[in-house]
Amino acid sequence: MTAPARRSRLLRRCVQIAAFAASVFPAAAFAADNEAPIQRPSRPAVPTVVVAQPAPAPEPAPALAAAPAFTSSPAPVSAQAPAPTANTSTSAPPAAALRTTHESPKKERLPHRGFVLDARVGAAGCVRSLCTDSHRASPGLRLDGFVGGNIRGWVDLGISGGWGNYSASVEANTNVLRLYGIEPAQLQLAANTMGNPLGFNPFALQVESARLRTARVGPALRVHLIPRGRGIAYVGAGLGYSTFLADYDTAVGDVSLRFHGIDVPLQVGGGVQISEHLAAIVQFDYTFTNYPIARFEHPQQDLTLPVAFLDSAASASSGTAVSDSLPRSWGVGMGLRARF
Repeated sequence: MTAPARRSRLLRRCVQIAAFAASVFPAAAFAADNEAPIQRPSRPAVPTVVVAQPAPAPEPAPALAAAPAFTSSPAPVSAQAPAPTANTSTSAPPAAALRTTHESPKKERLPHRGFVLDARVGAAGCVRSLCTDSHRASPGLRLDGFVGGNIRGWVDLGISGGWGNYSASVEANTNVLRLYGIEPAQLQLAANTMGNPLGFNPFALQVESARLRTARVGPALRVHLIPRGRGIAYVGAGLGYSTFLADYDTAVGDVSLRFHGIDVPLQVGGGVQISEHLAAIVQFDYTFTNYPIARFEHPQQDLTLPVAFLDSAASASSGTAVSDSLPRSWGVGMGLRARF
C-alpha cells in the first residue's frame, strides 16, 4: 500500500474514533447528573487527535460540531422529590401509655378504726311523774361525750358520760316531801319506827325555787353499721353510775335530795366524715335508771336512806312509790368525733 493511501486510511480511523468518543462521553455525564444532582458536572472535553501530517477533512467537521448536542444540563435542585420523613407527631402512643392515661387511681374509703374521742352539746329532758307533774320540768342544756377505741370500723368500746339540767316550776310554799308523795308526819313516824328519828322539823320545808340536774358515767359499747367511708351510723348501749339531784331553796336554807343508782343508756347516732380524722355527728339517747339510795341533805341533818324506806312512807301517805316517780332522761345533741 502506498503512503498516501495509508495516511488516508489512518485519517479515517481517527475520525471514527473521535465520533465514537463524542457519542459516549455526553451520555456518561447525563447519567452522573441523575445520580448526584447537587454536583454540577463540567462539560466533557472533546478529544483531539494529533496527526503527524494532518490533512483537511471537510466531511467529518459537522460531526465534531454536532457532538455537544448530546450534553444536557442537570435538573434544578427544587425539582427533586424530597426524601420521605417519618411523622412522629401523628404516631400512635403505646398501649401502656393509653392505659395509664385512662385508668384513674382507686381512692381508699375513709377508715373509722382507731382511738376515738367525741363531744356533743344539746338538750336534755326527763319523763315520769316527778318531772311532768310535781316539778313541771322542761328541757335544759345537755353535755356528753365518749372516749375509747374503734375496732376494725365495726365496734366502739370505751367510756361515755354526760351532764344535764332541767328547769323546774314548783308551786310556791309546797313542802319538799309532798313533791315526792310523802306526808311530813308519815316520814317522821316511819323514822321513829326505825329508831332513827329525824333531827329536823319536816313541816318547815316550804319550797321557794327548785333546780334539777342529772349526771352519769360508765362503759359503753357502740356497733357501727358502716365500717368505713363518709357515712357514720351506729347503735349503742351501756351500763353505768347515774345520779339525780334536786336542789331546793326553803325557809330554813338549802335542802337537797340526791338519788344514786345504776342506768342503762340506749343510743342511736349518725354523721358524716368531714376529713379523715374528723366527723360531725348527731346522737339521741334514752336512759333507763334505777335509784336504790337516797341522800337527804338538810342544814341541820344529813340522812342516807334506802329508797325502799321512802317508798313505804309514800305508800302510807298517797298509795304511790317514790321509785316509780323518779325520772328517766332523754337527750339529743350534736358535735364532733375525732379519730386518731
